[in-house]
Amino acid sequence: MESEDLTKIPCCQTLLSLFGISLAQHLKETSLFQLPNLPTSISCLQNFQSKLSSLSLSPNLVSYCFDPLQFVISPNICANIQSTSDWVSKLGKSTVLDSACRPDLSDLSSCGGCVDAGFAIQKMLLAADGP
Repeated sequence: MESEDLTKIPCCQTLLSLFGISLAQHLKETSLFQLPNLPTSISCLQNFQSKLSSLSLSPNLVSYCFDPLQFVISPNICANIQSTSDWVSKLGKSTVLDSACRPDLSDLSSCGGCVDAGFAIQKMLLAADGP
């Protein structure tokens, strides 16, 4: 039996988006894209689950949707980018994301432009990763 891709389950994808906001705050505070180690990741996910449980959501949602290792820094992550300085050295100080993505994406054309910019950056990162 094939394992199910949990990111395709709408609830898990929504939770990943919400947790992504926390990771963005972590990036802002530390310049690191991911968490420093497994205990930190486990602690953050337990805290996230606690907040979800306080909303009367299932007490095992986080453990069902996430592997704590997926949020830990490792050298084999995308194009070996672990920090903002790595990002700048690989992609430069400014990318198409800076011009295409704005805080208010309620206008669908703005949202589409931001998504297109994201795919352009993804293509650049895949090229940087090599074969």
